[in-house]
Amino acid sequence: MPEFAAAADGVSLLMPAVEPYVAKAVRAALVDGAVPASLRADAERYVREELAHQRDHHRHNARVIDATPSLARVDRVARRSYRWLAGRPLRTGLAHAAAFEAVAFCGARWTEPRIGPFFGADADPDVAGLYVWHLAEEVEHSTVAWDVFRATGGRRRSFLLHLLVVLVVLGAFTTWAAVLGVIGNGAWRRPVAWLRLLGWAVGFAFTALPLLAQMLTPGHHPTDLRHPDGHRVWLDRRAQDAVVDSRS
Repeated sequence: MPEFAAAADGVSLLMPAVEPYVAKAVRAALVDGAVPASLRADAERYVREELAHQRDHHRHNARVIDATPSLARVDRVARRSYRWLAGRPLRTGLAHAAAFEAVAFCGARWTEPRIGPFFGADADPDVAGLYVWHLAEEVEHSTVAWDVFRATGGRRRSFLLHLLVVLVVLGAFTTWAAVLGVIGNGAWRRPVAWLRLLGWAVGFAFTALPLLAQMLTPGHHPTDLRHPDGHRVWLDRRAQDAVVDSRS
């Protein structure tokens, strides 16, 4: 579905801006000694995986922008926005990391029953793999980012503020890029493309808002939420593929 590709590419365009930002915040907390010893190994893995994600998205985005040059402006504005955030205090970055991963978790839950239609046999396997494996890792990242945020003194009201920021930024950039994408690939001529985009946006909201409300309750921890059934399978399969590639 070209309209889904346009929306997914809109999310991808944001990743080389936001993922280095949240990784830098967690790495700074590690360097400052603010992260407890019990969390250091998970936090270090989080930083490595987030930076690997942004490199993959950067390569994918280069192809997307080459096909639809108007998307280059989306990329530039996203990077400029996160450069501004990078000048804020460390606690801002850690709150943003926790909020970003919480919303990514919602994305994984929303995508879970749609893996087949969105990333099945008709999808480019390399691109499908990029999204599916990264979503699976974000499920685990939601716990790590939350634990680091709380262990370093993060407050729930700061988490709420950054949830709102992430939702606004994600919604704005995805909508902007999706509109440019469907114009670029010609899907705009089909009314069903616009109806699907609207339906997916509403569906995501109905998935995300109850989950985010749970995350804001006192005593909440990400492990209290049901994780997508397939996420562990996806990660195990990715690890097996990496072993096969290293031997070939």
